Amino acid sequence: GVNAAAAIRGVDWSLITGTTTARSVREVCNNQESCGSEKGVSAPTISGVDTALHTHTSVRAVLKNGRVRVRLYGCYESLQGGCTTRALQDLTGGIVQSFGLSNQDRYLTFQVLNSAVPRSSLLISSINQEKDNKRQLRLRNGLITQHAYSVTGLARVRGPLGETPLVRLRNPWGRGEWTGPWSERSWEWDGLSERDKELLSVRVRNDGEFWMSFEDFARHFTHLDLVHIGPDDWMVEPALHSKQPWRAVLARRRWRSGYNAGGGPGYTETTATNPQFHIQIPRASSNKCHVVVSVTQYYETHPVETKKKKALYAIGFAVYEIPHSMARVTPHFVIDQKPLDVTNHSVAREVVTFFTLPPGDYIVLPQTNVPNCDGKFLLRILTDEQSNIWEVNEDNMVFRNITSEFLEEAPLLVIIYSIYLYLGYLSDKPSLELCKSLIMLRDYNISGRINLMDIPIAFQKFDRVGHGTKTSSYNLRALLWEAGSTASNKVLECLVLRFSKSKILTSECFVMAMVRLHLAHDDPNDHLLLTILMAAIGL
Repeated sequence: GVNAAAAIRGVDWSLITGTTTARSVREVCNNQESCGSEKGVSAPTISGVDTALHTHTSVRAVLKNGRVRVRLYGCYESLQGGCTTRALQDLTGGIVQSFGLSNQDRYLTFQVLNSAVPRSSLLISSINQEKDNKRQLRLRNGLITQHAYSVTGLARVRGPLGETPLVRLRNPWGRGEWTGPWSERSWEWDGLSERDKELLSVRVRNDGEFWMSFEDFARHFTHLDLVHIGPDDWMVEPALHSKQPWRAVLARRRWRSGYNAGGGPGYTETTATNPQFHIQIPRASSNKCHVVVSVTQYYETHPVETKKKKALYAIGFAVYEIPHSMARVTPHFVIDQKPLDVTNHSVAREVVTFFTLPPGDYIVLPQTNVPNCDGKFLLRILTDEQSNIWEVNEDNMVFRNITSEFLEEAPLLVIIYSIYLYLGYLSDKPSLELCKSLIMLRDYNISGRINLMDIPIAFQKFDRVGHGTKTSSYNLRALLWEAGSTASNKVLECLVLRFSKSKILTSECFVMAMVRLHLAHDDPNDHLLLTILMAAIGL
């Protein structure tokens, strides 16, 4: 790709925007609450110095910014051989998406341009040659290789050969313009009416700007980078006020092994445990909604010499269309329904997709390619139409007043002892910790959708090994639901950390998890003698 130094020289600074360190991107989505507990994200900073650039940035500030980026990455050598997307992301704080144009469908490419140009998105195109050849060359058609051009507009004109779509580009250097068809000295340009010439000339406002046909654009340029700018930057940048702003939602979350690191769609038993985010586009709306989804994993630009640099995971996300009444994607749903869209899981610091959705309900699942990958990630969702976005979560609830014949009168002591003695539900004798937890319950009943006599059946339902007393910790949410309880994402994460071991949940640990949930809803005032319970079960 274009190296970072060339990208800094070649980017059109008249269109670059940034995010100040004193201001964070806050959600502007119909006053909805942010998906995350942390509601902002800032551009990279070093010792409080903003590394983002603005339209009012002076030449001296640009040079200072370059030195700051060197400090961010450690040395000038780290900048050499970088890519345009990384430079644009560091300098703007926006969401950067890349397209390869060589083998891309022309219709899809034009749709991307047509959708992005009117919105608060910057478009950068370049001609990249072989990987080993990073020298800039001027081609016979006037274009320069290994150089960034800004896409600034689109138009359609009627010429001798019919209607032709045109793309307007700008070379920030002010030289290296296109000399082929539809340039100012071409026969195609001379064939236009004076009125069309005047309209197109007025729209070419800056030195270095030129028109070329879309076919020539797609044929000669090899890469297209989109920089989607957030709503806060749109508000402070006058150059973007002519464009439609994005509505933004972000959430900082993490994948934790054994809890919500369920892997990609190929892992049907666990992929539904990944964090889920609901996008609701009102069905009353007749317009399709343009959506940008970005998943960025935690990365290190310049790790301490004594610290080994953390390897990046292959990350991505899946999008499922769900019925309006459905609250959460389940493993059964994943098996029966194919996702609406799945990104190519790639080892990158950010994965982005720009697509269009009709009115309806959708679930976004950020994920790693394989399960059990621990790491932090940042999810950002941009929409251009009214939409409601929230993280799928549950309340901490214990359902009561449900018939339970077995538990109606029997003390908890007798129940546990009976299950252990006759059903063999607990793999070993009840531990001291289990006994302590059980006698702390205020009442002697654990009422739910099933009684304690049916819990072994529930365990066998989720047991893939055949032991009947152990199951994957990823099944804890489903087990709680079977037992008539629900837990929020944070509470469920704490239960997994506390009661599972090596991603395995034993039957005894599940009982203790249920006890903790009941204790969270009841103040234990009544206590049984621990010695009586210990004597009854032979401890």
